Amino acid sequence: FRIIGWGEPIAGRIKKMISDYKLTNVNLTTVFLQSDELRNTMLSAHVMLGQFSGHPRLDRTIQNKNIEALALGLPLVTRDSPSNRELLENGLNCLFVRPSDPRALADAILRLKTDQMMLSKIASEAQVTYSQRLMAEILTEQVAFSVK
Repeated sequence: FRIIGWGEPIAGRIKKMISDYKLTNVNLTTVFLQSDELRNTMLSAHVMLGQFSGHPRLDRTIQNKNIEALALGLPLVTRDSPSNRELLENGLNCLFVRPSDPRALADAILRLKTDQMMLSKIASEAQVTYSQRLMAEILTEQVAFSVK
């Protein structure tokens, strides 16, 4: 698992958990990555994980990392929320899990690990969603149309 982020106190808590649980399969990067390096690091991943807390703000927003995953054609696992459902469909272009449910998250990761057809389908549909709904030209046209 690769975790990329530099905000305190979260980074400190993650470092402590890695140490306390003696996790050898978790790599924490706490430095800012330039765009090219971040993109290449993301493309080396098998699955992109969204945000999973039960914080109410996440019911109102679509996180940037979700859009980045779609743009890169990465299979996405993220929390089920009204905001995410505006763009994503469970089992089509992502897998949803219940917020604050670590077992559901683990099950979703294992499902994608063992079901390569589903993994490929979600990755492919992620990129289709991005190209059909989130490309700059499409968003610009939608904004221009709504202003008229």
